[in-house]
Amino acid sequence: MSLKSEHIGKAYGSLRSELGRRACREGWGIALFDHIASNGAWPDTEEQDRLRRSAAEIAAEKATWPESSRNAHTRRAERMERIANGLE
Repeated sequence: MSLKSEHIGKAYGSLRSELGRRACREGWGIALFDHIASNGAWPDTEEQDRLRRSAAEIAAEKATWPESSRNAHTRRAERMERIANGLE
């Protein structure tokens, strides 16, 4: 996946939407952000389902990751949630 600098602002803005806040609450905020940063477009319903499944797979595998990777992922998810809730 390649994040495109011209789409980064749109991706951050997406987190502040109702869909972004819901995605963060449900654990797929990073996937939503990365999708929009890569594609410059909101995910359709089918893509949202795919992003949810991908995030669930990552969450299940996370326990096997090195601690530094788990911590980095957790910090990123927490930051996405802060942005979604207007705290950052």
